[in-house]
Amino acid sequence: MKVASSKVVLPDHPIIRKAMKVAEKLWVENGQPDGITVTAGKNGIHSAGSWHPYGCAVDIRNKYWPEAKKKEVYNELKRRLPQYDVVLHSTHVLSLI
Repeated sequence: MKVASSKVVLPDHPIIRKAMKVAEKLWVENGQPDGITVTAGKNGIHSAGSWHPYGCAVDIRNKYWPEAKKKEVYNELKRRLPQYDVVLHSTHVLSLI
């Protein structure tokens, strides 16, 4: 796992840490030997109602895959984390409780 910058504050909530481990394994399985890159955790400006400030959300980079692969990895992450709200954005995946 990597963090995108020194400004990223990794979440410490055990449930989101579990999601990060699942994503880490999936990213490695899909050709990212360094695993996930977290671009936002408890830091940053997010929309109203965001779970980020509570440590219950994380943005994970996915921009290195073509669109079809992003969707494939996203669908697999949703399958592996059915109890989470996994949202696909153009440059990242957002996982939260």
